[in-house]
Amino acid sequence: MPIKINDDNKNKLVPELTRAEYLAGIASFNRFFREKINISPIGTILLVPWASFESTVETKRRDLGITPERTVVAFFHGLDENKKVRTGFSVFGVENDIAEGIEIDIIVPAAAQRDTPEFEIIEDEISGSVMYNGANRRKQMIRSTQRPWNYSGLYFRNVQVHRAPIDSPTPIFSNVNPLEDSKMVLFPWKREIMVLERSNRVSSKTPYLIISDYTSFIIDNVTRVRVAGVDGYYHSKAMHIGNLDTSNVITDELNIGNSVLVVNFQGKALDYGNMCPPLCDRVRF
Repeated sequence: MPIKINDDNKNKLVPELTRAEYLAGIASFNRFFREKINISPIGTILLVPWASFESTVETKRRDLGITPERTVVAFFHGLDENKKVRTGFSVFGVENDIAEGIEIDIIVPAAAQRDTPEFEIIEDEISGSVMYNGANRRKQMIRSTQRPWNYSGLYFRNVQVHRAPIDSPTPIFSNVNPLEDSKMVLFPWKREIMVLERSNRVSSKTPYLIISDYTSFIIDNVTRVRVAGVDGYYHSKAMHIGNLDTSNVITDELNIGNSVLVVNFQGKALDYGNMCPPLCDRVRF
């Protein structure tokens, strides 16, 4: 369920992310994002055991004394000390229950609380790797972040984004703008993230949360055509579910297209979120 920002006409309700759109976004990420230092492309795909992620969120929300209905998870865009894209996240509570289909103003925590993540997701050197999309990839683990500043200031100082039209023959790069580009995406814990896992659970297999960096554009809500040019948010996070079998292979549960009738988040991804902050202090679910 995409989320709207109050009084922001640049954010339109966008369709759910299909597998084709997700893979296209992953492929185009390297076209639109570069490090200023050496123009190397950047981007990540993280494979996080669901049990570890759920335990971290549940422990934090209990420590905060908030209900699942009032819990929000914020995923950050950031860089590590090697100037490579890393994902950090924080868990916080909002004032009101998040109820599907009901417009409620949700107050985002103060800037001092929302600019630095509490947890980081890193490669798990101990448990080895799994097979995903035909390639060996390392599992990821969650730990309390030791360098939260990597996920805010470093990103906006060291990343450039291609803001020319999609088919421009001469790429033009500009700095990521903290006032225009999102530092994080927010997702309700019970109403979205938990439903995502429950809707894609496969018995006898181990669920994984897959978190990816990809590019996104403002999409015309009528024609579903991407709007090229300078308007729009580019760096986004997509989350979906994979299931690990006894052969150590993760099967991606994202649907190939729209031909199969699915319910809730079955075969779908959490995609655009609400792209807030920095453009808002209040969001409407």
